[in-house]
Amino acid sequence: MDRNRDRLFNNLYDRTAAGMMRYAKASFGDEHLAEDIVQETFLVVLTTLEDVVAKPNPESWAWGIFKNIVKRTRTERYKISKRLMSIDDVNTDALQVIDELSPDISLGGVIADEDFTVLKKLYLEGYTYKDLANDYGISESAIGMRVSRAKEKFRNKLK
Repeated sequence: MDRNRDRLFNNLYDRTAAGMMRYAKASFGDEHLAEDIVQETFLVVLTTLEDVVAKPNPESWAWGIFKNIVKRTRTERYKISKRLMSIDDVNTDALQVIDELSPDISLGGVIADEDFTVLKKLYLEGYTYKDLANDYGISESAIGMRVSRAKEKFRNKLK
């Protein structure tokens, strides 16, 4: 870098970097990310310095570059968070598919529809034996026997 170019860059950096850093830290709550954004901004400023200093207000131009990088960073982080949320939705989607399938398709007709429903409620929907007993109007031991028989039929079919 020649001296004049070096001086122009340093002056622009000194006038804008601290404000950009405060803005980025406040926006993202992450000091390291804020530093990355400011560094990327000044990398772009450095590579386009002649264009930037030729503008009537170089500081405003540098802030425009910064704001574009902030916007792009927000968009990227939003896309990542949407992907992570879609991964969390997989379990819900699987339950919905199971609900839509008939017990015959789900278990190949191995156990009766009523037993399939009991197992689904117990293992997939988080019901307790007491909840199931109340729903079916039978004792907990009767529900336990129904679950035990259904599991035994299923195990024997898989052998």
